[in-house]
Amino acid sequence: MLPMPIKSKVLDIISNIERGNVCSNEIELLLIWLREYTEASSIFKEIAHFMGHPKRDSGQVFSSLYKLYCRFNAYKLYQHEKKAIDLTSPVDQWFYDFVIDQLDSCDSKGLKKKYGYSRKEAKKRFRACFLEEDIIKNQSRKTSGAKYRCTNPSSKDLANVINEASSFIKIEPLWEPQQIVESFWVTLESLALIDTRKDLESQSEKIFLCILMLLDKRDYHIGEHVFGKTTLTSPNDGFGVLKSLEIQSSIETQGGLNISTSLLSTNLLPEEWVHDSLLIQKETNHKGHYWTVFDQEAELRVGDVEGKYMLYRNKSLTSLSS
Repeated sequence: MLPMPIKSKVLDIISNIERGNVCSNEIELLLIWLREYTEASSIFKEIAHFMGHPKRDSGQVFSSLYKLYCRFNAYKLYQHEKKAIDLTSPVDQWFYDFVIDQLDSCDSKGLKKKYGYSRKEAKKRFRACFLEEDIIKNQSRKTSGAKYRCTNPSSKDLANVINEASSFIKIEPLWEPQQIVESFWVTLESLALIDTRKDLESQSEKIFLCILMLLDKRDYHIGEHVFGKTTLTSPNDGFGVLKSLEIQSSIETQGGLNISTSLLSTNLLPEEWVHDSLLIQKETNHKGHYWTVFDQEAELRVGDVEGKYMLYRNKSLTSLSS
């Protein structure tokens, strides 16, 4: 149950939102104040953790980016560079986790029909073939996680499991936009802070924009190694036209390959939600030819600009209050 002093402040903020006064600072306060009273697995709680932990090494977003990191490492080595998998030397943790994660995406019935054992059994057989390296564990965790030694490199079952796991690369969005806003409403309802969503729902896009801003310029790391970043942007379609706002993830593989992909897409069009202060000119591959791009390096703010609620560049509009 919420303490009365906090509940009173939260209700004041909710009243402001219902009247159309959506302040990014107040959205952050809601996330901070309600975090410990929210369901552990909720999206609301996950986003609230970004308030105090800009560098993330756990949580749903971290897990999503770490899966991409493992998959892109596998793609670079075994598909792009055509390297053979060497099980005579200890393997990195990312490879071990990659196989386990890929097996989770396999059809259990299909595996049983093909090899005679289910997805659960396939994971069990894979794990049984590896031991974590105790000698170098503490050192390797600082940069790339643990190392695993294969105890049976010639196992036919192991070869089948690894081949199955390496036969596809699956990229999935983290959340759908409606899931994020829904988690916001569910949290307020579960704490008996609202009786109806009606007035709040009319402000959904503004609230969503504030939440998107909280995912901008965040680092994700294993020990001391930063392997991924998230950025709020309006990507260019390759022909000079800006597309809807999205959260992009940038993953750097162990070999230094940097790959970007969409982590969370939206329907928020830049002409409606992005101020001109965030649009800059960038030279294309053709010298002397420029097009307009979203400045991903800018420090973002969100608030009312000449009667419109939108993203803008920090310090470019000193009269704004949000």
